[in-house]
Amino acid sequence: MRLCTKGLVILLDSSLLSPKLRLFKRIILILIIIHSTETAPVLDKPDQLCFIVETLCIKCELHRIHKALTKVNGTAHSIENHVFRNIITTGRFSSLIDSVIDHIQMPSLVWPHRFARQNNIGKMTSDMHDTLLLFYNTIEILIEEGQTFEGDLDKPFRDIQSGLRDDVICTIRIILYSYSTQWSLNNRDEKQIHFQINQLSREAPSIQYRVKSVVLARLLKEWISNLASVIRSIEKKFA
Repeated sequence: MRLCTKGLVILLDSSLLSPKLRLFKRIILILIIIHSTETAPVLDKPDQLCFIVETLCIKCELHRIHKALTKVNGTAHSIENHVFRNIITTGRFSSLIDSVIDHIQMPSLVWPHRFARQNNIGKMTSDMHDTLLLFYNTIEILIEEGQTFEGDLDKPFRDIQSGLRDDVICTIRIILYSYSTQWSLNNRDEKQIHFQINQLSREAPSIQYRVKSVVLARLLKEWISNLASVIRSIEKKFA
């Protein structure tokens, strides 16, 4: 069980409590311990992506997501900068990137507006969850493609993927679990970003990989900006 420690600071400081309140504190702590042992992490068995635990603070979980997305955004910036520092024909390379981005079909950004109208946190976080699975799976595929020739991007992409899984996707599932809302299972074949092969077919595999890397980094930065805005809106509900 995850606790919102910020709300327990005064409760746990025995020096500030009278004898009766100290007894009350001990009872509360015992109840917390009992409850936490009864709500041990549960493996999300269908796709084995997350361990689900009960949370006592939705706002804390949202803060965790926002912090993780900020870190992912910084890593995406470093990936794009690294690729351009090590490419010679930047003009043609940039044209390839723009062309690929123009032909990628991403989910429509209707859910931020839907949240503003319906105020449905469960539905909102579910939509965020499905979008982030696209990035999670596409990064995994890209890592597999680049294992033979571009090892210097392997670590930052793995950092992004683990951050998305542990601190964003799984945290969203914890929120959905708190709202008794089901989430869609991860299926890599169905949930991934598809690149138009014909646009890159004439390029060397290393160029294809670098183009996809920059495209993915830019899409991540764009969507993280949108997600951060939505999270701030949700957080206001718990202010």
